[in-house]
Formats: sequence, structure tokens, C-alpha cells
Amino acid sequence: MKLAKLPTILAAAAAALLLLALAACGADATATSAPTTAPTVAPTVQATTEATRASTTEATTPASALTSTETPASTETPESEGPSGTPKVPAISLSEAIAPLAMEFEGEGTQETEQFIVSKGVMILMANHDGDGKFSVMITTKDQVSEPFIDADGQYFGNFLFSVIRNNTEGLSSGAHTIKVDAEGPWRIQIFQDFPSTGQEPTIEFGGVGDGGGGWMGLQEGEYTIRASHEGNSLFQVRLHEARGTTPSLVIDTQGAFDETVPIIVSEDPALSKIAPGVYGIGVHADGIWSLIIEDPNNPDE
Repeated sequence: MKLAKLPTILAAAAAALLLLALAACGADATATSAPTTAPTVAPTVQATTEATRASTTEATTPASALTSTETPASTETPESEGPSGTPKVPAISLSEAIAPLAMEFEGEGTQETEQFIVSKGVMILMANHDGDGKFSVMITTKDQVSEPFIDADGQYFGNFLFSVIRNNTEGLSSGAHTIKVDAEGPWRIQIFQDFPSTGQEPTIEFGGVGDGGGGWMGLQEGEYTIRASHEGNSLFQVRLHEARGTTPSLVIDTQGAFDETVPIIVSEDPALSKIAPGVYGIGVHADGIWSLIIEDPNNPDE
């Protein structure tokens, strides 16, 4: 009978040793909790949003399909579709949109892009059309349809700068937008937005053919000059777009060939100038070869 209890005694001893080992390990012996998963932001369809331009990825789809690039933050499906079956995504709050924006849309023919969010500041749009027929591009909101800012025939490549202003009734306002494209061939549109705090100081040179421009340049209080030339036959306009999102300043507005030096005054005093010290991008609307040289006459060696 005593031998029959030996396994029970041994089992009890083993259990006691195990309890002592666990007590010696303390907190290290407790189970680890599962890692917490960070919540994702608003759902996105066929898109990848990127914090920087360098991290953009492209989705491969048939040529007739509309694609875009935005951060792969979610794989949820859209809540609704537009009249033509184009996927629509719900708007996200502006607090979630205060970040660099970089998206790309590709398609063929007449289509409308998915929704995107822009914040107060400056948005840069690059458009490319590879067809032989019409190419029209406009930016729309839920409550407003604007006039096309591109209305061309045949192949097109150009850049546009837009000043984004809250409650803007005459231009691009902050919030949710889509882009409507009317085309007869394949096209690509890229949009970018960042929020620079500094820019290159003059002397600065720009040049191109057709619609274009760039950024960023820093202008301090004082006087500057813009040496501008244009070899086209139609409209030639040059605007300064302040990075924080204010009404752009039209500094050159003419037709046809142009070759002049234009003075500009930068001042905190609105009575002296509408151009305040700050960081600016330059937008050019043209139909020919153009060049700009922005100089500070007080610092000719810069």
C-alpha cells in the first residue's frame, strides 16, 4: 500500500519545485500581453498615401482603369460610388490631413479621380496627356464645380501651383476635392503639397516651356527684380504663391513675346506691397519658352 502512493508523492514534490521556480522568476514568468495595434485612418481605395515623394508606389492596373497612389493605411472598401461607378471614399477631417500630400492618378479617356484632401497652403499639380484629342482638367468639390484650368488639344505636359485658402470662393479652398478629366487618350496627374518653413534666397533662375513653375524661395523685406522672357504668342502670367496659403500675387500679366525686368517690393506694410516677407513658389502660365531670374539688387553676388 505504501509503494502505491509513491507516484503521488513524487508528483506532489515536482509540483512544489515548479512553484518555487515560478516564484523565483517573479514578473518574468508572467504571460506577455499581445502588442497593441495602432488604429488606421480613413479608408482608401486603390491608393497609397505617402509622407514623402520618395516613398510613392504605383499600382499596376489595365490602361483603361483609374489608379492612384496614396498610403496603404487601410484595405476597407468604399462606402459609395459615383454616378459613373468611380469609387468614392469618405472625407477625413482636416486634422488628419495636415501632412505632406503626394498622390498620382492615371487613366484613359473621361474619368473622375477618387477624393483627396488639401490643407491651407500651396498645392502643386503636374499633368501629362499622351493623346491627340482634347484634354480638359478641373478640380471639383461636393458643392462647387470650377472651370477647367487646363483646356488643351493634343499632347500636354505642364505644372500648376494653387494657393489653398480656407473658404476660398475664387480659387482652391482647403478640404475634400476630386479631379475631373475629359480626354481622348491616356493621362497622368500628380499632386503634391508640403509646408516649407524656409526657401532659397535669390538669385534664383527658373525656365521651361508652357505652364510650369516651382518653389521654394525665401523673400525678405526689401526690393527685388524679376528678369522675365517669353517667346510664346499667347498669355504669359507669373504669380507668387505664399506657402502659408494667401491670395497669390500676379506680378506679370501680358500677351505674346515679353522681355523685361519687373521690380517687386516685399513689405510687411500692406500699403506698400501685397507681397509680405515669406516663402514663395512661382507659378507660370505660358504657351512658349520662358525664363525667370529673381535677383536681389542689394546682394548682386548671391
